[in-house]
Amino acid sequence: MTKHDGRYHLQYAAPGTQWKAYGDGAGVSDHPLGPFSYAPNSPISYKPTGFLGSAGHSATFPDRDGRLWRIVTALIGKNHGFERRLALYPQGFDPAGRMFTRTFLGDYPQFLPGQKPQPALGNSPGWMLLGYGQPATASSSLPDHPPESACDEDIRTWWSAAGTAPGEWLTLDLGAQKTIHAIQLNFAEQDMTARGRTAGFAQRYLLEYSNDAKTWSILADRRDNHRDAPHDYLELRRPLSARYLKLTDTGTPGGGRFSVRGLRVFGLGADKAPPAVTTLTVTRDPTDRQKVILSWPVVGGASGTIIRYGVAPDALWNQYEVRDKTTLTIQSLNATPGYWFAADAFNESGVTPYAGRTVATP
Repeated sequence: MTKHDGRYHLQYAAPGTQWKAYGDGAGVSDHPLGPFSYAPNSPISYKPTGFLGSAGHSATFPDRDGRLWRIVTALIGKNHGFERRLALYPQGFDPAGRMFTRTFLGDYPQFLPGQKPQPALGNSPGWMLLGYGQPATASSSLPDHPPESACDEDIRTWWSAAGTAPGEWLTLDLGAQKTIHAIQLNFAEQDMTARGRTAGFAQRYLLEYSNDAKTWSILADRRDNHRDAPHDYLELRRPLSARYLKLTDTGTPGGGRFSVRGLRVFGLGADKAPPAVTTLTVTRDPTDRQKVILSWPVVGGASGTIIRYGVAPDALWNQYEVRDKTTLTIQSLNATPGYWFAADAFNESGVTPYAGRTVATP
């Protein structure tokens, strides 16, 4: 429970933990023992899309400056039905006293607590994902785990080498020279036999970059690594310009094959941010008020669209990240309240806010 401006927000984990879209809701009361009224903007912690989805079974806590954060569990559910990861998102209250969790591009790089004065209103350095859907090649691959699975923005799919000896490699072509600020290497556990951490359990690798795929320079040398880092994050002291990245295995722990859930590169593309979406069509099903269908025109230069929505035009705290299409069906609205929607275009150079009128449904 969290107290804010004299009101008590009782948070709970919603059911459906087997689904990527599960999240948390809240009840609100003027008294710590209730009675509590359902918060109509629930779920107050939600992330149904992106590389790492879901944001349920959470806990709210203040940092040393008193700003709120939410530690959540996020579902993978491939090696085990309850396979999860922990994620940390800024949390806050809007002017109307509604609790919300900022998950907007929340699996992109974020500032640590204490760096931004209002992290719930924006906590990103502005770096975007580079290399989504770009060509990936590998030394070898298992049939169901091709190289492109390492750059499809889905933690639940992965590339795996066919061999088991060190020396297997994965390369990514960014399509052009791009400014790189950070890299996140998300390793998978293909055919690992270890259960729990053991001494020396660590991913060992060499990460290199190039502009011609012939001459390579070392970006990160982890050939002598002794730290378990399944989601190794490398933030560069100075950005570099490169087109190709090559990741070479020098030792996979647990008897497994070298495998990568996501070779995620962050920085800025060479082009401008996309034009704004100017129109958005929203149709709410009159017989099933939990369902709404949205569509918008193609925006030249955009990699995708972020649909933001909420129970007030100034409270669009939940969102869906959409790539490779211009339609979206949401089937998880609350039946009673009306909703407002907006559509932001994004690409490798930034996010352009919706330029049309925020669309309302009764």
